[in-house]
Amino acid sequence: MPSVPPPSSDGSSVEDLLRYAARAQASRSDVRQRLRRQVMERIAMPDALLVSARAALQPTPGDRVRVWQGVLSRLPVSPMPLLERIRLWLTPPDGLQQALRRRLLLQLAPASAAPPWRGALRWTATVCVLVLAVRLMPFIFLPQQTVAQSLILVRPAGQVTYFRDGLWQPLVRETMLRRSAVLQTQDGEATVILHDDGVVRLAPHTTLAVNDLCNRPTVCSHTTLTLHAGKIWLLGLLPSSVSGLTVTTGQGDVTVHEGSVSVIAGAEVAVRVWNRSAQLDRGGRQLRLVAGDRVELQGGYSAVETVGPIASAAYDDPWVTRNLARDGMHRREIAQLQLERRAAQAGILPTSTLYPIKRAAEAVDVLFTLGSEARAQKRLAQADTRLNEAAALLQRGTQGKQDAAAPLLEYKQTVLQVASHSGSAALVKTLVEQQIASATADLSAALPTDPSYDLKEAVLQAGTLLPESPLKPQDVRGTLIADAIVAVRQRVETGDLVAAKEDVIRLQTSIGLLPEEDRREAAASLAPLEFTLGVLRSVEETAPPDRTVAARLDPDGVRGYARRIRNRVLIYKQPRSRYNQLILEFRAIQDHSDRGSILRQLLYELPTGDLPLFIVREMTKIRSEMQYVSGGGSGKSL
Repeated sequence: MPSVPPPSSDGSSVEDLLRYAARAQASRSDVRQRLRRQVMERIAMPDALLVSARAALQPTPGDRVRVWQGVLSRLPVSPMPLLERIRLWLTPPDGLQQALRRRLLLQLAPASAAPPWRGALRWTATVCVLVLAVRLMPFIFLPQQTVAQSLILVRPAGQVTYFRDGLWQPLVRETMLRRSAVLQTQDGEATVILHDDGVVRLAPHTTLAVNDLCNRPTVCSHTTLTLHAGKIWLLGLLPSSVSGLTVTTGQGDVTVHEGSVSVIAGAEVAVRVWNRSAQLDRGGRQLRLVAGDRVELQGGYSAVETVGPIASAAYDDPWVTRNLARDGMHRREIAQLQLERRAAQAGILPTSTLYPIKRAAEAVDVLFTLGSEARAQKRLAQADTRLNEAAALLQRGTQGKQDAAAPLLEYKQTVLQVASHSGSAALVKTLVEQQIASATADLSAALPTDPSYDLKEAVLQAGTLLPESPLKPQDVRGTLIADAIVAVRQRVETGDLVAAKEDVIRLQTSIGLLPEEDRREAAASLAPLEFTLGVLRSVEETAPPDRTVAARLDPDGVRGYARRIRNRVLIYKQPRSRYNQLILEFRAIQDHSDRGSILRQLLYELPTGDLPLFIVREMTKIRSEMQYVSGGGSGKSL
């Protein structure tokens, strides 16, 4: 390649010089290639070169020692410990210390120039804060007293309609009534739960109006019913101290407090009392009916009523036996609901460590209440709280029953003290009577077999101790005997015949102590039980002594065993006789190892009707017993 001549030095411009350098650089392509080759060789060098470079740069142990010696030789050496040096650094100078001391002494010196009203204002503010804190204690530690929201519920079974907005509309599910309504059953049935006061059941082809929806027994009249046509069964759960449930018919009014009554309205009105008693009112003329009485009404209010006994065959009617069995279930249901409602409002219980604070808050609440009537109302509300606490304790079993004795005793003492110290205050006496009536109505469904019966007894006893009380000791005795009779009926239905016989013997002695009218009612309610026990005793004597089978049965053996029971039950034609034989069969398999399997198979073997209901009840009883034995667990499966 020819060389490029350099520019002459005779005045050539800078541009010429740059062109020469560019041409010279472009002509040296061999130089560029050599440089590129060296760079690529350096890039492609192995990693060993870098490793050797790092090894060469690594200091030796001697170098490290020399470096640290140099560092330490330059640090200042002081014999003072580190904490002492920190204390000296944090100590303020002498001038600052003197200034802080003078300021503190000035703060501690008495202020002679302070105005005299400032101390009084501070004391006043302190007292106001304390009073406000004490006044707020009841709102913090005391439960809020609320009115229990009981409802009127309609449960249809089959084709049921109700009149609303000028039209008949179908009723297909459980519905709450908020206003008056007219119910009509076609081929189905309906059950109306009237708050906690009772239950009315409508037979097929019945028209019934539900009026005067009220849930305050001590303030307004109770729910009234108007039977236009058909047949109803009414269960009352109200004490005699409040208004009862009234059924209005074309031939008069039937009022029920506690008891079971059937009313049939057609060409004539037929009233039958199956338990306790009922009151018949025809144009101002009143007639009392007791269990076992029936009356046919026709011809207007001027006609004379003829009262006669219910025929024995009527007790074997499937509709009657089914409703009598349902009465016991509904009563237990309502009693349990009443107990749970009271327990939910109990608040802090006597077994809690915070209970003294609650009682102190109650005392403060009464102390800051002005007026004797308002103070009496507060104390009655606190007495009702004692009932709620006892209800919560009774749910705990045997130990809770012992703990509930003190609140129940205090309830009776508080009510008696309020009534005794009221003097001539008519309003306070009225408040006490209303409290007793309301508590009695809230607990009227309880029976001796229910945990809440202790509450009912305490309220009744408190009512008899009041001066000028409407509750008389003989009335309370009659109520307790009537409850015991209902409890005996439940024992008979569940097959506990030994305990039922003992209870009947005791009741026969107690009934003789009642007044004439109450004695007639109790004797009439006890007569069907005596007859049933007599029949069961005669059947038991002729029954085989024992059918217990110890060995486990295979499926075919269970099926055959259930069919033999079915044949022994269906050999009788009357429903009551079949029921008696079924009770004996339940007792015969009580210790059988396949008891649950036999009952399940028997449920499918028997025809539809009332007998399967008794089997379901027996299976429920067995499940409850197993849960009780296992301590409230799931128990063994049927």
